[in-house]
Amino acid sequence: MSELGFALLQAAPLGAVFAVLYLGFVRPQRRRLQAHRRLVKTLKPGDAVLTEAGMLGRVISLEDASMMRLQVGPGQHLTLQRRAVMERADDALAERLLGPAPEPSGDAAGD
Repeated sequence: MSELGFALLQAAPLGAVFAVLYLGFVRPQRRRLQAHRRLVKTLKPGDAVLTEAGMLGRVISLEDASMMRLQVGPGQHLTLQRRAVMERADDALAERLLGPAPEPSGDAAGD
């Protein structure tokens, strides 16, 4: 066996380890990150969401590209970064805890 063949044979397990790490950790994390970015980008007023801190709320307005106002209780509003949203919440649960979703105002410019 030549020295080149022997070197490739020794490097093969290292390459296999990198492939397993990529397929097992990097790729799934990248998919989760892309899904979260899609979620944050598609938020709109009236959406019920669960934040990473565990707060259930309803999006009142989208302030700019990174901030939003969230209703967390009757008359209780918070301003949060959009990336704090972990997932969309069940509308029935949000309606039971927060009351009915407000009707769209018809204002094209938003709040």
